[in-house]
Amino acid sequence: MGYPFFSIMMPAYNAEKYIQLALESILSQTYKDYEVIVLDDGSSDKTLSIANDYANKDHRIKVYQNQENMGNCYTRRLALEKMTGKYVAFLDSDDIWLPEKLECFKEKIAEVGARSLCIHSDAIIIDAEGDDTGELFQDKLNSKRMPVEGFLLHELLLTNWINMSSAVVDRETLVRIGGFRPLHDMVADDWDMWVRFAEEGEFFFIPQALTKYRIHSAGISAPHKVRRVAHAREQIFENVIKLYQDKIPKKLLSKVCYLRAANASVLEYKWLCRKYFFEAWVYNKLNYKAFIRTVVGR
Repeated sequence: MGYPFFSIMMPAYNAEKYIQLALESILSQTYKDYEVIVLDDGSSDKTLSIANDYANKDHRIKVYQNQENMGNCYTRRLALEKMTGKYVAFLDSDDIWLPEKLECFKEKIAEVGARSLCIHSDAIIIDAEGDDTGELFQDKLNSKRMPVEGFLLHELLLTNWINMSSAVVDRETLVRIGGFRPLHDMVADDWDMWVRFAEEGEFFFIPQALTKYRIHSAGISAPHKVRRVAHAREQIFENVIKLYQDKIPKKLLSKVCYLRAANASVLEYKWLCRKYFFEAWVYNKLNYKAFIRTVVGR
């Protein structure tokens, strides 16, 4: 028996409200050569039971379980170890694919040829009840219109606008870069991975919205999780400085330090805020805004 073309990664934690819709959207795909790896992260609700019901009906769905809640990074690492497909597709348990999603991605892969690649598409943003908000992911999360195709390392060092549930990567490259790093309390594990992927992988974009991306109170986009996201961003920025300080232009490092200062402000670390503004000015003496903020301390 051959390996599937796509392996679909679905980490799930207390997702009983949404996981059935997510799995149904996979089974409704017009392209059928895939496996689904559902890894339940120690849920206390009916998530595991629902996933097992689907696995009993369709052999392509394989369900695994953490005995306790281990967090997203750890769960994604375990899921990757279970996969056998040539390409890895991601679908969070609260998001939904349109039926032609995998078929469009298969066609795009054939068009661009075999290489270290990520293909991503736009997405429709929906609310907790599944209603269309009228916004698209790229309009909301990529308002500065950063490039969506090419070799994007420098751009991804600053921010992330790759929608995880709309992305497909070749598994070989994902494994080679170390997949998802086991960082403590990391809620932006995808961004950390994209930065490392961008060192050698090329990005391609499908402008069509092929995913429904849900924003709700339990997601990382929720307002009450702003500090957790800020903490995760600081971990990523720290890693960027550590890995790329000698590899990227000083003007870009200045921008990274400026963003770290803004992040420190969210976390209410006043002395760190001033320190990062100063470093931003050191890397780029023409960054007068950083110099002024170093003086005023915010």
